[in-house]
Amino acid sequence: MEVNRQQFVEGQITTKTISEKRKAALRLLSSGDKDGALNGLLACLKDMDAPGVHIGLRTIILRDINELSFTHPASLAALLDYREAAIQLMGEDPTNRNYALIVSEIDRLIDDDASTIAMLDSLPVDDPRRTALAIGAFDGLLNAKRYEDAVSAKNFPLMLRTVDTHLEVLQRNGSHASKYEIIVESSKDMEALAGAGRIDQAKILLEKLLKIDSSDAAKILLKRRIMKSGYSGSAFSMLDMKHGS
Repeated sequence: MEVNRQQFVEGQITTKTISEKRKAALRLLSSGDKDGALNGLLACLKDMDAPGVHIGLRTIILRDINELSFTHPASLAALLDYREAAIQLMGEDPTNRNYALIVSEIDRLIDDDASTIAMLDSLPVDDPRRTALAIGAFDGLLNAKRYEDAVSAKNFPLMLRTVDTHLEVLQRNGSHASKYEIIVESSKDMEALAGAGRIDQAKILLEKLLKIDSSDAAKILLKRRIMKSGYSGSAFSMLDMKHGS
């Protein structure tokens, strides 16, 4: 499986046409045709370089193939082939971040942040592909306490927008569990900010999160993240539990 670099006729392939192909592939999967489903999903990937196609759709398709790989070994082989092709293209075009994004996304799906981080470390500090690789390896960088690299993957406005997006979904669907899930995910961003010394930004994000869920469980989780970051000052005193609470 090769990462596609063919020429496209503008408007011939769109996000909608790829989405329809994906639905057809998933229908094949529902009917038990795993080979057909894989071929359909790979055909979707071939179309992803068409101009104007929403880049987020590639992540969805890669996730589909990864889920299929749990019961279909050929799907894992295809996913790894696609990764290798992307690595080759990374070397041929150092200015293109898209191939690095593909590699980091696949590594994240197959739980191999270590490979992404090793690749990141092999690149010069000013190489734009480092940021793309860090996006997929965010959790791995966080676990390794490499906070500067972690925050390079997500700028602060993006972190805030992510909370707002999750909150919009919560307001439409509504559940306490969903509130806590927002805290779980965005607490990682707060830890990265605090660990990188961006205390003011971490505090702004924390205040935003507490407006969503200020339960004891949320505060305990958030405080653990701050402690893990290594910060020991008083900027996050709002997380201190009242005696007897």
